[in-house]
Amino acid sequence: MIILFGTTLLCYVLWRNSDFIVWDDTSSASFNVFSNNLRYDISDPAFLSKWSAEAFGNLSGAGYRPWSTIWRAFGAAHFFSPDTSPLPFVIVHGLILALLSVAIFRLARHFVENQWAALVAVFLFLLSVPTLIASLELFSGIQAIVPLIIAFGLDTYLGTYSSDKGSSCRVAIVGLLMLIGPWFREFTGVLPFLILLLEIWRRPSRSVWLVTTFLGCLHALFPTALISWILFPQLPILPVFKIGNLNHFLVAGTGGASFWEIVRGLHWRIFPDLVSLLPPTVYILIAFFFVEEYRKGRLLKQDTLFLVIFAAVTSLPFLKLFNEQVHLGYSLLPISIIGARSIETLLSVAFRRGGSAKWLFVGVLAVIIADHSINAYAVRKVTWNMYDNIRRVSSWLVRNVPRGTYVLGNAHHLEDIRFYSDGYIDPWDCVGGTPNNEHWLTTKAGLVQFFRNKDTKEVLLLDVNIGELRGQRRKKRRHPLVAGHLVDWDYLGTIGRLCVRYPFVDPLRFLLPTSVTVWPGPADLEFDFYRGPALNGVPFLKEVSATYDLYRVKGNTVYQSYPDPTLLAENYKSFNIVGYLRGIYAIPQSGGPFDIERIRRRDYAVQYQGSTVEDVKTAIDEDAARR
Repeated sequence: MIILFGTTLLCYVLWRNSDFIVWDDTSSASFNVFSNNLRYDISDPAFLSKWSAEAFGNLSGAGYRPWSTIWRAFGAAHFFSPDTSPLPFVIVHGLILALLSVAIFRLARHFVENQWAALVAVFLFLLSVPTLIASLELFSGIQAIVPLIIAFGLDTYLGTYSSDKGSSCRVAIVGLLMLIGPWFREFTGVLPFLILLLEIWRRPSRSVWLVTTFLGCLHALFPTALISWILFPQLPILPVFKIGNLNHFLVAGTGGASFWEIVRGLHWRIFPDLVSLLPPTVYILIAFFFVEEYRKGRLLKQDTLFLVIFAAVTSLPFLKLFNEQVHLGYSLLPISIIGARSIETLLSVAFRRGGSAKWLFVGVLAVIIADHSINAYAVRKVTWNMYDNIRRVSSWLVRNVPRGTYVLGNAHHLEDIRFYSDGYIDPWDCVGGTPNNEHWLTTKAGLVQFFRNKDTKEVLLLDVNIGELRGQRRKKRRHPLVAGHLVDWDYLGTIGRLCVRYPFVDPLRFLLPTSVTVWPGPADLEFDFYRGPALNGVPFLKEVSATYDLYRVKGNTVYQSYPDPTLLAENYKSFNIVGYLRGIYAIPQSGGPFDIERIRRRDYAVQYQGSTVEDVKTAIDEDAARR
């Protein structure tokens, strides 16, 4: 375990150390310096006490996460300049990952027979893309702490099965983890639930564990209660489902919806996403493992059933909560252990049978190891190239436009460009997602007000576009002012281009849809780039790419426009009225779907065009009257 700890720490520091930070560390730091007037100032003697009271005494938009809030404040205060070295934070994060590797190893040893199988579980988890991309962030939420608390807590509890020695100490350790965990991230609340389940299974159950875990469940459900009673009576006592992101995802948007509407609205894509996050061949081995367990009558054994429940508890919430692949990293903790156990069991079967079965299984393992190991290379290559490109775009803007120029963009990493230009531009977000929502221009009314109130400074449109939209989450974030031609503009050219390709080995990845291709860059930026099969057509290659096009706005007029064909009126005197870009068109219902090329060729039997729906209806009425 000492070797595992040291190796993980060293490899991570060598892998992650750089001269840059990434989203959303950059968004926190940039917002603090350029929008928030250094609200987090490390030179303030009262910094720690001030922000500890602020974090524990208030709810945040994300939820009640005081430990995470304090660390984010400290990081934002530390990185007041893009030239600040991230190395101290890299070392801290490396220590956490090193502890996590040991915790996973120890937890896996309760479910596998050999140490090498426990190391396989560590390998599958640590080199998974969600773990790698989460470890790119250094202070805006260290995701590794969540599986660390869960794995360490379960290992500590399971140790009481083999020995009651030091059981009081184990109860105290697990109790402490259950106390501090929900104050870092809500998801640690699965720990008391899982231990309570195991304790109920155990006969006879022990009252000290039942009481401890029951209290842990209550604390996870009402994380503000203790602090409100002891220190901050003004802090509201609410169930965790009514706070922050959980309230947004679980409660908001379900009012008035029928049961089947709620079911249809679940994120069913988490299942193919989970398959893509490990080599798909691993899941084939897991399926064979369960068949083998069933054949031997061991499928319902407590340890096997517990791992299945563990996987379900950490996966199924994302049917409602899921937004990005990085969130599924928690689910990979039990899945990695199941995968390691499957490999251990099937390897034993293959070697007992000998002959071609043995060598076939060795070949399968080689594919898994190679495909999974590439993740470390892919994430580093994509991220490092991405930030080289972001800094080149930032430098171009510094060299070629006046300071304070308004830049209206459509990418999360618009704030990164601001940070690496040292606040040179004034960014405005046309699709939402950057930290300063006062600079969001996501409605026509907001755009009209912006152009009415702006000063004489130049306005540029920065369109980060990907060309290929099929299977892309990026397709919902096209630049509305460019795609819809909402304003008059001149095209200035391409000022940046990213195209990074990396290999994969597992042939089963060809069967997965492009929409669940793993995202090997900083978490939220999966909405900004193309990711999928290499667009040059070379097999066994994946690609991340985007082009940065710049436009100069002419005038202050904001037009009514529709980036995509939009049905505005159906069956008006046998015509469908459709809006597209700045035009309003009427086509016969019998003429088939709307096609702008057919409009231009005047290919419909009858067609009308105007600047408003009423203009088009009037033209239809007048034509009908003449007939």
